[in-house]
Amino acid sequence: LMKMLLDGPRVLAIPHATHPWARHYMWEDLDFDLVRVGEIFSNKNADLLQRFEEGPEDRWSYQYVWKRGERVGVLGSSDSHLGQPGLDDVLPTMEHTGGLAVVFSDQNDRESIFASLKNRRTYATSGPRILLEFTAGGGGAGSLVVLKENISGLAGKGVRLEGHIASPLDLDRVEVVRFQEGEYEVLPLTDRAPESEQIFEFDVEDGDFCGKGFYYLRAFTVPGAQGAPEGVISSPVWIEPESREGS
Repeated sequence: LMKMLLDGPRVLAIPHATHPWARHYMWEDLDFDLVRVGEIFSNKNADLLQRFEEGPEDRWSYQYVWKRGERVGVLGSSDSHLGQPGLDDVLPTMEHTGGLAVVFSDQNDRESIFASLKNRRTYATSGPRILLEFTAGGGGAGSLVVLKENISGLAGKGVRLEGHIASPLDLDRVEVVRFQEGEYEVLPLTDRAPESEQIFEFDVEDGDFCGKGFYYLRAFTVPGAQGAPEGVISSPVWIEPESREGS
């Protein structure tokens, strides 16, 4: 009992929705101590992978809840009741794309994986087993980075962005999305050192960041035979300046 009181309840509530139905206000009246991650990919949104980003004014979208100040990580799910990750139950006799959840965990056991989910140490793919690493200001996906004041007395001026993606499919584009001062912006990645069309690495400095906001990494593959790309999205990395006592 004492451990539960100290650590909080061992319960997570994961929103399961990938369509913005009319009057679908997914983020209202939720307990964000329990809602730590949410689903952005399933077999239901294979036609529009970026549906979850449909805008900061759409009360259904993730960009809306992130702009509102809530910290929610992302993962994928296949919508399958068959117990086979990545296989959906619409076409159970054939391989069919379903979302996958990926968790950064120190150990491959229930306690460690649950802790990583609670700490938003996750990313989502639309189905392919794409490997992704992303840090902003030294913090990994789902983390909160507190920037200390620099020599000029400014906190949070400039953030180093590092990433590595290894995909079984050819990559079409890789982008970092930044949010600051109420606006989302896609940052161009110019420092590219690919080993092939399936590997992308970058190490850049965003000198325009100042204050408070977040970053996330997204990548999309070259459309396949059916004409649809696949995708991978990291949980955001939130950035805040160090608070000064008395200020």
